[in-house]
Amino acid sequence: MKYILFKQIDTNDVVIDTFMESQFSQVNKIVYKNHVIYTYDVTYVDDLKVLFEDLSGELLSDFLVYMSPSIDEKSLFSHIDQFDQLVEKDLNIKHGVIHNQYLVSLRLHMNMTSMRKFILGKYHDQQYMLDTIKAYLENNQNMMTASKELFIHRNTLMIRLEKFKEVTGFDVKSFYDGFLIYHLLI
Repeated sequence: MKYILFKQIDTNDVVIDTFMESQFSQVNKIVYKNHVIYTYDVTYVDDLKVLFEDLSGELLSDFLVYMSPSIDEKSLFSHIDQFDQLVEKDLNIKHGVIHNQYLVSLRLHMNMTSMRKFILGKYHDQQYMLDTIKAYLENNQNMMTASKELFIHRNTLMIRLEKFKEVTGFDVKSFYDGFLIYHLLI
């Protein structure tokens, strides 16, 4: 089961109800605390973020919408309580279209300038190295395609990755280190 959570709706609920029924199959409406929640199984659209941003613009309304991942029905209310804690108290988000990827990117970008300088050491301002690492990670850690994109020899790329590892302690050839460094670079 997935759900769409609306908060701070300042428009007619009937409009939202009709909209939800037109875009999703088997919609169930639940009111919990100050939220209106619509659970569903299947959606008829691919990009929910754009859909809800358009809805907000059409209604000239400013509200918060959260699009959940698939969760177990039993954990619905605890998931919503965790969401409230994170969004209201930790991140202080009042409106917009929110999904988990957005939440992770917010968390990863908080006060990153000083952390970036600290982690990357002497490479924090060396654009060639940052471009090398980013190209390598954006090419799914594939040496051949990254070296072609960078117009360098494969061995040059390998040497740069090793130097980066020596200075930072992060081996971007491993998924976990690559994930962390990539989010530090974007």
